[in-house]
Amino acid sequence: MFSTPIETARDVPWLPPGSSLELFRGKMVPPRELVTSIHLLCFSDDRLLMVKDEERGWDIPGGHVEEGEELESALRRELGEEAAAEAHSLEPFATFKLHVPNPPAGYPYPFPVSYISCFLGKVARLNEFSAKFETLERKLMTPNEVRSLPWYRNNRALYELALAHPSR
Repeated sequence: MFSTPIETARDVPWLPPGSSLELFRGKMVPPRELVTSIHLLCFSDDRLLMVKDEERGWDIPGGHVEEGEELESALRRELGEEAAAEAHSLEPFATFKLHVPNPPAGYPYPFPVSYISCFLGKVARLNEFSAKFETLERKLMTPNEVRSLPWYRNNRALYELALAHPSR
């Protein structure tokens, strides 16, 4: 389904022990039933829209896809909920493949393989923002600001791929 991964990580802290994560570039979207969540790298020129979560700190908008929800609808919902923003020109550009060979009892996601779909988009509108339970702040960040974040250290390949993408 995918070509050679551009990055592989093992023993990712938020996955069960023994799991791995691979990042693939491209517009291919996995079967909907295997996509557990979506993420959006939404730009205004070279500035990336970031949201500050109480637990994770600065992150890109995204989240879990609800039962029966299409991926683009989930992206728009999460972007509105987390960043009070709207986007246009949404397109898939990368996918994380999660391999979870030994999920714990009650693991709620498909296994041994599931996916996180990553999309590019352009900021269409920033609506009035107010901090709420999920998001404390929203900011359009320059590349230097993004590269100074802990988020960047964990997502360097994804961000650089997005920043260099011709349709960004």
